[in-house]
Amino acid sequence: PTRPSWKMAPVEAFQLLQDMSPYVKFGHFTANQAILEAVAGERRVHIVDYDIMEGVQWASLMQAMVSQQETSIAPPPHLRITAVTRSGGHRRSVTSVLDTGRRLAAFAASIGLSFSFGQCRLDSDDQLRPAAVKVVKGEAVVLNCALHPPHLPWRSAASVASFLGSASELGARVVTVVEEAVAGGDGDGNRGFVGSFMEEMKRYSAMWDSLEAGFPMQGKARGLVERLILGP
Repeated sequence: PTRPSWKMAPVEAFQLLQDMSPYVKFGHFTANQAILEAVAGERRVHIVDYDIMEGVQWASLMQAMVSQQETSIAPPPHLRITAVTRSGGHRRSVTSVLDTGRRLAAFAASIGLSFSFGQCRLDSDDQLRPAAVKVVKGEAVVLNCALHPPHLPWRSAASVASFLGSASELGARVVTVVEEAVAGGDGDGNRGFVGSFMEEMKRYSAMWDSLEAGFPMQGKARGLVERLILGP
């Protein structure tokens, strides 16, 4: 059998993880439902995504937007996504984000959804300046912030706060935040090595347990997720 290319394998792994485990899917589903309710009836929707990763959250939202209009004369709204990026050699490089944008554009075209994609950069201090986000008059603006450690260790509390704090200036209709609750610690990440290690072990154990429940140990799909997402 043909193995997925290195470039596409992480995308497939994230999609499989979302399909295989409620751990990821529930957060995306809840955020998407809140977005759909907040922008109901709007003709233009603009999502500003703090960490788009591989963009798997938005495929289901696109499908829902199209499905909602099947009984309506009006076409589905135009969806615009702006991904927040950092420059340089970081994991979420501009090139990687634009690759995600191309995949989302292709998917939108395949289901007949009007779509556009762009990116804006954090400043040199990893802060989001609202002026960096291009907002068009008449758009329903949505801010989305999914925090799933440890995939992006560059996220600082100040960087996230600057993103969430821009909601008012950008006129956001709704702000969706998906974050793992961490027991213990002082809330500032200063839990020490042992505390951090134990919390990460609990988090990974929960993910492994959710996969154990419905997928065979030697399954190819599970193996891809374990190697690229959950592996060291």
